[in-house]
Amino acid sequence: MSSKPAYRSRFNRILAASAVATSVVLGGVALASGANAEPDFDISQLRPCTEYMDADGNMAPGVEACLPVDPFTEPDLTVAQRLHLLNPESPIYQQMVQEIMDKYGK
Repeated sequence: MSSKPAYRSRFNRILAASAVATSVVLGGVALASGANAEPDFDISQLRPCTEYMDADGNMAPGVEACLPVDPFTEPDLTVAQRLHLLNPESPIYQQMVQEIMDKYGK
């Protein structure tokens, strides 16, 4: 049995999920700002990345920037799309893959 109280483990999972969500959002904002450095660029003109993605998670060619989505909470995504939205360079990548498979996999 773990010596950590149950609430502590839950807190750590919430903290990790928040960090993942923040990095996804910040990555999307960085991508959007890098796509067009003009001062009149309006990020609200961008469409969600899922609008450029097929059912297998492949992005349409030529997409320069899009708004990130949360692969854990976005409705109506396939498992492949959810997995594609994860950052494979994340130190908790395998954990996130397992969570998606547990929640949405068959």
